[in-house]
Amino acid sequence: MLVTLLLSSQLKTVSSILHFLQFLQFLLYFHTICLPCVIGPSASPANFQAYIRNATSIFVEWGNVPAPDQNGVIVSYTVTYMALPNGSPQTKLLGALTNEVILTGLNENTNYSITIFASTAMGDGNMSLPVIVLTGYNCKYALPKFNEIR
Repeated sequence: MLVTLLLSSQLKTVSSILHFLQFLQFLLYFHTICLPCVIGPSASPANFQAYIRNATSIFVEWGNVPAPDQNGVIVSYTVTYMALPNGSPQTKLLGALTNEVILTGLNENTNYSITIFASTAMGDGNMSLPVIVLTGYNCKYALPKFNEIR
C-alpha cells in the first residue's frame, strides 16, 4: 500500500510537470504568433500633411491607416504638436471619423513640429514622421480653402 501511494504521488507530480510544460509551450506560441496581432496599428495614417492657415493656425489632414496595418478597428487619432525648439508638446485626441483638425492659438513666425498616430482598442500605433510648418506673420490674406468654417 505504501508503494502504491508513492507511485501514485509520483505519477501526479509527473502529470503536473507535463501540464506545466504544455502551459509554457502555449505561452511561447502565444507570444510569438498571437501577440503581434493584439497591438495597435503598425503604420501611421497615410497622406499626413499640414499647411499654414494664417499667422496663428495650422490646418492638418490625413488619410486612413492602410488596411493591412490597422490591426483592428481604429478608434481615435492623436495629433501632437509643439513649437520648436523648446515648446511643450500639446495633443489633440480626435475621433475615428475625423481626418482633419485646425491647430489654433499658435505663435506667429514659429516652426511647429506635428505628428500623428492612430489607436485601436488594443493600443496606440506607430507615430508618423514629423511635419514641420512655419506659421506666418499676421497677414490679412489667408488661403481661401482654409478660411471655411469646418
